Amino acid sequence: MKYILGFLNSKLFNYYFKKKFNSIKILRGDIEQLPFPKLHESEKKKFEDIVDGIIDNQFGNNCCSNFNFKINKHEPFIHY
Repeated sequence: MKYILGFLNSKLFNYYFKKKFNSIKILRGDIEQLPFPKLHESEKKKFEDIVDGIIDNQFGNNCCSNFNFKINKHEPFIHY
């Protein structure tokens, strides 16, 4: 579930959500329509480790830029 949290809090998903649903109100049915990437268990673990780092504030004040860097670094293993 943490990897879903990471995607839901990304700029990409925020942009997509606003364009697709034209609303800031989040409904369960809307979330079910979002195109979450299919990740292997090892890939989910890497992604969840990044989310845990953000939650635990391990990255300090630069948490968002570090998060984006790490996500971009791992993009090749994300399959839609």
